[in-house]
Amino acid sequence: MKIHRFYVDEPLPNKGRYDVEDTKVIHHAADVVRLRSGEPIALFNGVMEVIGEVDVCAKRELSLHIQRVLHEDKRKEVVLYQSIVKGDHMDLIVEKTTEVGVTRIVPLISDRTIKTGLRLDRMQRIAIEASEQSGRIAVPTVSDIMPLREAIVDAKKQGYRICVCDFSSKQLHLRTDDVPMAIFVGPEGGWSDAERALFEAESIQLVSLGNTVLRAETAAIVSVYLCAQ
Repeated sequence: MKIHRFYVDEPLPNKGRYDVEDTKVIHHAADVVRLRSGEPIALFNGVMEVIGEVDVCAKRELSLHIQRVLHEDKRKEVVLYQSIVKGDHMDLIVEKTTEVGVTRIVPLISDRTIKTGLRLDRMQRIAIEASEQSGRIAVPTVSDIMPLREAIVDAKKQGYRICVCDFSSKQLHLRTDDVPMAIFVGPEGGWSDAERALFEAESIQLVSLGNTVLRAETAAIVSVYLCAQ
């Protein structure tokens, strides 16, 4: 039987009866999913997940009896520094990289970035919904927009191993260690010559994802997957 999962931004107990406080979750469970007493339900808050059985599900009340508690297995840390792309492609990047294991997403302004504004609250909501759907307990963080130079400083300060997706003789493969990774992916037009010179001056490794030219969103998903497994 399918277990409906809901993200709640509140502490969760590890046993007993629990009354949900989040009115949006209550509305979704009662009016959209239409859960009934006795049906299974799961709540997670980014730290832990509780699985139980619905006690009451009504317009203003949602409670459950907790039966099991789960904690997410330790994940490899993968931070995506993504140059902002046009249209709704950033939404797709957030959704799919969440599904394959990204831990943080940092939108970038690079030389060839066309769109410079984003609704970060919307992107965070997409990350939450993708975590609900994919079974993740930890929810990726969507950080504030950064210019490229600032992002490089940020990645180095955090001690990440940095890779930049670009044309290169070195191909990115499945990672076999647990060193925290930072992946930089460019916009639709790719990195500028000045940015490539910056990467070289900063001794940052360029990596390829194969012999074909990938869209920015495809490069983001593939590279995160390779580094998160």
